[in-house]
Amino acid sequence: PADVAPGDFWDCVSANRLAALMNLRFAVTGPSLRWGHVLKRFEHAYQANLIHAFRHLAAAEDADARLRRAGIECLWIRGPFAGAGLYGDAGVRCFSDLDLLAPEARRRSAYETLESMGYKPPVFSLPRRFFEKHHLHWRVESPSGIVCELHWAFDHPYKLHRVDYDAVFREARRRTADRFAWNEPGPDHLLLAACMHLSKHCRLPPGAADDAGFLRDIAGRGWLTHWLDVLMILRRHGAELDWDRIPAMADAWRVKES
Repeated sequence: PADVAPGDFWDCVSANRLAALMNLRFAVTGPSLRWGHVLKRFEHAYQANLIHAFRHLAAAEDADARLRRAGIECLWIRGPFAGAGLYGDAGVRCFSDLDLLAPEARRRSAYETLESMGYKPPVFSLPRRFFEKHHLHWRVESPSGIVCELHWAFDHPYKLHRVDYDAVFREARRRTADRFAWNEPGPDHLLLAACMHLSKHCRLPPGAADDAGFLRDIAGRGWLTHWLDVLMILRRHGAELDWDRIPAMADAWRVKES
């Protein structure tokens, strides 16, 4: 649009970690000449993120194979798995690390498996017990710099959620995209998990979504990626979602506010 300054648009897109995705959009629509330098930045962002995503997907594939050999079936969520599985291109969704969900009873075995591959906690990390008690995840890094967060819950323990993780793992399915394969939650559980993650990071007062300036507000806070993930689940899996079941499940999980 003529009234949008390219520099301001770049700042908003960058703050929301959407530069790689914008490369795909502008490749279709084609910008005017005054947008040329911004287009180049989108293109570079996509190229860098594609390499980043494939490095992480390859690392996840190795870790997943080792975990499965140890008899630990884990689920991979968000990050490059959302890019490849929901957006249709691993390079378009920016991310920082891998997110792995292990059965709570096997969390320590999963950690030991990653440890045997060279994954270690950050140098100045607090003790493992602190994260086990207060965060329900461990953050580890491989010798090559791949960061992985090993979760056994979708949120921290003070939310008092009652997620049925047995059902989440029982209904998980194998996905394949961009030549990689991984296990992920089924569509209903994937949507609820994404809504929980959005609610965790994007705290808004009740009724905020009805305000005229809602989109401007969430864009200004850098929250658009979280909302886009939910939208992409609805677009990709809409026909499979069980809308009779989802509200009842949200009630049972105590996440209806999400």
